[in-house]
Amino acid sequence: MNHHLENIERSLAELKKTNAVWIPTSTEIPDNTRLVLATDGKSTFVAAYVRQYEVEQIDPEEDGEYNEADGNYYLQEGWYEELTFWEKY
Repeated sequence: MNHHLENIERSLAELKKTNAVWIPTSTEIPDNTRLVLATDGKSTFVAAYVRQYEVEQIDPEEDGEYNEADGNYYLQEGWYEELTFWEKY
């Protein structure tokens, strides 16, 4: 068994101890900005789905979506991976 598959199976075993459930995104998208364990078939990572006009854009350098109704820029709808930076000790 390859190392990546072993990690996924270990993670799934831990999740089974909680109330976590696997929901295919073809069936249901998680609540807006809720962090979930996601996979693209190759890697497993923490991500959140952002719905249209729900999260205002903070960085003016990013590509945002303009909402004419309120004049604000928002993150584009879609999946966003959570990036965690650990300090070196």
